[in-house]
Amino acid sequence: MFLEWRLIFLGFMFVCSGLVQSFAYGVFAKEYVTNCLGVSQVGFVLLVLGLSNALTSGVVGKIVKYVPRLVIVLIATSINVGLTVFLLLWERIPSYLMVFLFAIGWGFTGGVWNTLSSSFVGILYPMESEPAYSVARMWQAFGLAVGFVMSYFNSQAAFLYLLLGLLLITTVLYIVVEFKSQSRTQIFPCLIFCVRETAAASSIEEEELVARTESGL
Repeated sequence: MFLEWRLIFLGFMFVCSGLVQSFAYGVFAKEYVTNCLGVSQVGFVLLVLGLSNALTSGVVGKIVKYVPRLVIVLIATSINVGLTVFLLLWERIPSYLMVFLFAIGWGFTGGVWNTLSSSFVGILYPMESEPAYSVARMWQAFGLAVGFVMSYFNSQAAFLYLLLGLLLITTVLYIVVEFKSQSRTQIFPCLIFCVRETAAASSIEEEELVARTESGL
């Protein structure tokens, strides 16, 4: 199970999830919230981040039935990359709006990674869920450990560059696993449904046209 290629590829997703969480509770809280708003605001910012994370997990769990996981992952990756680049360029000017908007966005991406990575493991390994989840959580714990170690040494820029590279690698590997493991109907449920509905409507229109032609004759 540990060397199963799909779980290895998804392991990057769990490592990324761990890094995202450790950055929020370590570097972001210490170096950005404290410097911009003061220590007294750390709790409020993390509260907003946690609420965003929780709400996102609930919403994603519902809409994944109608919106392809791949689309949601690409949206989360785009937001995560954008926020990471923003932090690399930000001069840390005191701003409640910037800090809280970042917390909401970071909480959203964290909720997406947590929800989709866990659900996808359950889909891929329905008969071996316990060992699969054990390996997955090990990778997530590894990401958390690496993140907190980097936070301890105050290497914000290195952390952000590592996260940026890992986000891109994770997305590519996730796409590979998705297309290798799932059918087109599972990957694009809405698209397949729309195509089928369009085909069914066209078939009905053709039958009605033939019936009218025959009745006219």
